[in-house]
Amino acid sequence: MHNIEYYSYGENIKRDYVQRELDSYVAHADWQEGCSGLYHDIRWLESEPVCADEEAARETINRRDRGNYDQLAVRYYEPEPIKNNKAFEAMLEKAKAAYSDYLTKDRALYPETLKAEFIGCKGCGSRLSRVHLKFNRCPVCHADLRPKSALNAVASAETKWRKANKAVDNYKRKHATKKVMWLVKIEYHT
Repeated sequence: MHNIEYYSYGENIKRDYVQRELDSYVAHADWQEGCSGLYHDIRWLESEPVCADEEAARETINRRDRGNYDQLAVRYYEPEPIKNNKAFEAMLEKAKAAYSDYLTKDRALYPETLKAEFIGCKGCGSRLSRVHLKFNRCPVCHADLRPKSALNAVASAETKWRKANKAVDNYKRKHATKKVMWLVKIEYHT
C-alpha cells in the first residue's frame, strides 16, 4: 500500500532528528517488508518562500514533488492560539452553536417524527414501515426519505456553520501572531 503522510515541526527543529525519527517510524511501520527507513533523505526546500498556511504548503509540496517517493519539507506560517479576546471567543461560540444546530438537524430521524404507519419512498415507490426504519434513507434504493423542506433546513444550517468557521479562520489569519513551521511529507510503501 502506498502511504503519504504529513508532519509539522517547529522552524528550529534539528533536521537530523526529524530524519532519524521518520526513518524509525517507517522502519517500524514496514518491518515485514524489510524496510530500514525512508527511501530518500528529506529535501528541505529553503529556497521556497514561506507559505501562507498549511494548505499552501501542501500545494507547494505537490508542485515540487518528483513522484519517486520524494520526501519534502517546506515552511509555512501557523497562527498561534488567540487568548483572552472576547470578540474571538464570541466567534468560536457562534461557530460551535452553528455546528451543534447543523448536527441536530442532520441527524434527526425523520421517520420518528411521523404518525403514519407507513412511509412512501419517492425514489423507488416502496411502502416502508415507519417503526422499522432506523435511518433517513430507503433500505431498498437508498434515496433520502426526508422532505425537501427538511433537506433545505439541513443545507442552510451547514452553510451557516461553514460561514461561521470561515469567519473564525479569517480572524485568526488577520489577528493571530504567527510562527514559522516546517511541513514534512513522507512517502513509503507497506
